[in-house]
Amino acid sequence: MVDSLNINNKNSENNTKRAESPAGRGKAEDNKNKDYNDHANHVELQIQEESTPPSGSEKPILRLIVSLEEISRDAYLLRHGNKSLDGDPLTSTATRIAKVKLKQVVFKSSSIKTGDKISIKVFDEIEYIAVIDHVLVSGNSQAITGKIEKTDLAYLNLSITENLLLASIDMAELNISYLLRYNHQSATYYLFAAPYDQIDKPTHY
Repeated sequence: MVDSLNINNKNSENNTKRAESPAGRGKAEDNKNKDYNDHANHVELQIQEESTPPSGSEKPILRLIVSLEEISRDAYLLRHGNKSLDGDPLTSTATRIAKVKLKQVVFKSSSIKTGDKISIKVFDEIEYIAVIDHVLVSGNSQAITGKIEKTDLAYLNLSITENLLLASIDMAELNISYLLRYNHQSATYYLFAAPYDQIDKPTHY
């Protein structure tokens, strides 16, 4: 019994010495740091999970224009001939012109619904976002309107008919309109910027 007690006391002393030794202290510190890091990582993960909105809680923004290349009016007329200017009030009043490419998913009649957001990036990397408030589908045609965010009197109008798209952003408060038109001669979409008070306004799309 005495021998067993002496052995236990010796083991206890040895454990104490190992803990007090530099190697023992280092191992203890490592274990303490590991516990702290595990706890910190767990807390950080919890914070990330709480701050991340649930998947699908907000609809993605549909970007209409995927690329834009600004060109001069002279370049536009050189490609399409001087007749483009004659009898074409849009070209004659445009202050800026760009060749653009569109996102093809926009042409699907069922792809845009009320409450969706559509983005149009215009000149100088300016981007406008419209919240769709009206969608009318009739046969192969679709008429879409939306209010431009952070503006008082700015609206997006879209008309899609058999894979042909027309669009405009009318901003009366800034006296500017951006118009998206398709040129059949070159099979190219163009974006025009023109004074709002100098272009014909469609009664509807």
